Amino acid sequence: MNYDQAYYQSVYQQHIHQNDYHFKLSKFYMYNIFESNGFHLQNKKLLDYGSGPGHLTLSVMADCYDISPYITEYLMQHKRVAYTSTQDIPDAYYDCILNSHSLEHCEAPLKELEIMHQKLKSKGVLALILPIEKIPGNPTSMKDIHQHLYAWNFQNITNLLTLAGFQVHHQKVIYGPTGLKYLKNLRTIQMIGKLKRIFPSMLTIAQKL
Repeated sequence: MNYDQAYYQSVYQQHIHQNDYHFKLSKFYMYNIFESNGFHLQNKKLLDYGSGPGHLTLSVMADCYDISPYITEYLMQHKRVAYTSTQDIPDAYYDCILNSHSLEHCEAPLKELEIMHQKLKSKGVLALILPIEKIPGNPTSMKDIHQHLYAWNFQNITNLLTLAGFQVHHQKVIYGPTGLKYLKNLRTIQMIGKLKRIFPSMLTIAQKL
């Protein structure tokens, strides 16, 4: 799997730049993923695992881990803590880990979940966001630009998380924002995104046992 500069400038082109819009986008996602589900990040140590350019956690300046040397260099240039190896991430250190649209890229997803489990404090929380894939999709013999290797539903991701030592507490479909440039109220933006079904994804919140 090749997550180089060409990949990020193609798939994440709009997120490689940081401005007021991206800060507000991050605030929305922190609300959408955590706060609106009763989990507040104040005074919490958060790791963005499989962070890509770190755009989701820009507003809270979470620590980041990504396998791409290109993107970890980018993150460090923007004053983010960026791990290049899971061995460098301290064990039992983080209150919360966010893994968003990343696990489906991993060759060994159970192993990655076990590593995340290891990096969380006791009773730490994992927020896992997965794409909703088209089933069965169109027949093809060619790989696509997104390079997804796996797809899950809520039941089989629960099975996998249980195997990795987590207890699932909450699951739902979440949606992306619309009207972010013009609206200020994050709950209103969330509700409109849900009504318009913008970029649906599967959210699972699980706790380390």
